[in-house]
Amino acid sequence: MKSKMLKRAAVSLLVSFCAVNIFAATLTTVFYSASSAPPNSPAGATTIQVTWLDSFLSSGQPLTNFGSDALIELRDSEKLIIGFPDIFSSLSSHIIDADLYLYNSMADTVGNDISWTGNLVNASWEESTVTWNSHNAAFAATTEDIGTALCDDEGYNVFDITSLLEDYNSNTSSYYGVLISGGGNGAFYISKDNGSGQDTNQQPYIIVVHDDLAPFVDITNANVTVTYDVVDYTIGGSNNVNAVGGMSWTNSLGGSGTLAVGSPWWTISGISLSVGTNAITVTGTNLYGEVSSDSVNIFKYNIDGSGEQSGSKYGRRKAGFLVGWGDNTYDATNCPSGFDYVAVAARWNYSLALRNDGSLIGWGGGGFGQTNCPAGNNYVAIGAGLFHSLALRNDGTIVGWGDNAQGQINCPAGSNYVAIAAGGAHSLALRNDGTIVGWGDNLFGQRNCPAGTNYIAVAAGGSYSLALRNDGTLIAWGLNNVGQTNCPAGNNYVAISCGKSHSLALRNDGTIVGWGYNAHGQTNCPAGTNYIAVAGGDGHSLALRNDGTIVGWGHNDFGQTNSPAGVYFQITAGDNFSLAIREKLWPFIDITNDNSTVTWDISSATIGGTNEPETDITNTVAGVMWWSNTFNNTGGNFAKAQSWTISDISLGVGTNVIKVYGSNIIGYVGSDSVTITRGGEGTGIPFVDITNDNATVTYDVNSYTIGGTNNNQVVG
Repeated sequence: MKSKMLKRAAVSLLVSFCAVNIFAATLTTVFYSASSAPPNSPAGATTIQVTWLDSFLSSGQPLTNFGSDALIELRDSEKLIIGFPDIFSSLSSHIIDADLYLYNSMADTVGNDISWTGNLVNASWEESTVTWNSHNAAFAATTEDIGTALCDDEGYNVFDITSLLEDYNSNTSSYYGVLISGGGNGAFYISKDNGSGQDTNQQPYIIVVHDDLAPFVDITNANVTVTYDVVDYTIGGSNNVNAVGGMSWTNSLGGSGTLAVGSPWWTISGISLSVGTNAITVTGTNLYGEVSSDSVNIFKYNIDGSGEQSGSKYGRRKAGFLVGWGDNTYDATNCPSGFDYVAVAARWNYSLALRNDGSLIGWGGGGFGQTNCPAGNNYVAIGAGLFHSLALRNDGTIVGWGDNAQGQINCPAGSNYVAIAAGGAHSLALRNDGTIVGWGDNLFGQRNCPAGTNYIAVAAGGSYSLALRNDGTLIAWGLNNVGQTNCPAGNNYVAISCGKSHSLALRNDGTIVGWGYNAHGQTNCPAGTNYIAVAGGDGHSLALRNDGTIVGWGHNDFGQTNSPAGVYFQITAGDNFSLAIREKLWPFIDITNDNSTVTWDISSATIGGTNEPETDITNTVAGVMWWSNTFNNTGGNFAKAQSWTISDISLGVGTNVIKVYGSNIIGYVGSDSVTITRGGEGTGIPFVDITNDNATVTYDVNSYTIGGTNNNQVVG
């Protein structure tokens, strides 16, 4: 609490602002009682008219009433309580300074100084009950001295009542006011009137300097979901000027940091994201320790697109563009354009794809309507059979279309399905309780699904079926004419796929095993421990490595195993063709300059760099490139080029972080930066020049004066 002192002031005295924090939003409010505000109210102040409460504590009856009359005379030890109505609670703020201005309307004419003393009142009292004969009990030990004034001249005296308002705002005092005591040596008057009505220039008033109560922090980002490949994230927002005590951020899944204070706008980059809901909270604290915060949720899915959020069993998968190779007799590898595909399926001579908005598209051979995908954007999984197609909706229901000669698209009712598979003329589905159901052709028992509730994946071949249990073991049923259902032993399997008559499985150590028909070497799986997915076609097989590259083996008459270069995240195999979804890449930009330090006389810089050769539409810059210098907010655009140069970049004295940007055709932005630190005056090359010419002087010249110039790099 600030110290108490009495302040003597003339009419023009304004409140001292020396205690105000320069970062806070400082406000000034004037409380007055006359018909208009005091003429010396601080510029820009808010003015509020109020009615005072008052009561005399004197040896006789009060001579007048402060609330309605003009003058109150205090003689000797008479006392006056000036009560403030409930006016300050409306400030909702911290009191920095508060002063009560009282006008003494009588100058000392007898040569004796007249004094008055102020005391803070925090006892319960009412004007109607505190009178001249009841004041002792009411104010026995409830006042605090705030100083004494010598009223030797007419004019205002100022009492510091800051602590009184601080007590009120912190709820430690329910009743408040000031007790004024006469100090003897004659009478003086507290005035709000000049004898003919209220006098604006002599009225009592209070000036309160205060600031906004609390900090305010707002994150402008919305809650979003991101795919597994998003490693870190950037958020931005704003705060008011009262968040000056410090700002910080935390991530509920790990990570924290602090923010520099000084700007109402801020950005936090490089927030590391983990799988799940990353609740990022930004907190601001003012100088009084009060806290404001805001949060945003960034949900990150698993690598396979799975993950639960808001009750959904299906994650938003990584999106990319389609690539096809192999037999294109029926246009099965003429993939549709776009960069928003999350899943792909193929069989015989046609293809299906799922977009990240939940819609479907089909192409290639469609003699039975198997490419006529249903409308809607609520699909989460797809399956391609010989002549029929399946899709799983996000509500757990299944729909089928295409050939139905064996009832293979007569999908079972229910909303508890989590996975599907389409075979030659039969279909399978996995329920959320771990059981399997089959429908369609059953000539070889391929839909006679085994009992149990421990299944986690299903796959369908030409006339047989395959399932993976939650203990890592395999089981198969249906036609077994070439050993396609003779599953290998072991409990370390994590993924499965069926070709027409051969099967593939991925182990948890990243290796692959194949069995069944092998006339083309389709089960001769490559060695290695870096595989993450498998796919079986008619006579060929594919595998996806953990670096996103694809390997193919088996039948290759149509080039179906000639896997293209690039980084992919999903694969599928048709009869004699293959499909994959390629990752969207950021354009590559490289500044060839190194970080450097230059002297003061170097005021501009030239940088150069290169871009990725134009071999892929996603890692290639499309359109213009641009640059910025974060030190002085300069920048500009320039035409894209594989090799480029930027000249005449203005450098400020300090750290200049120069960034160069470029975006690809799908809007992904790549960048690189270089730091050039420019020194201040005195770091450049000094220059000194004597302007005198060489001269010869006579013997009697004992001293000489020379002059010259130097540049501003001479600072020593």
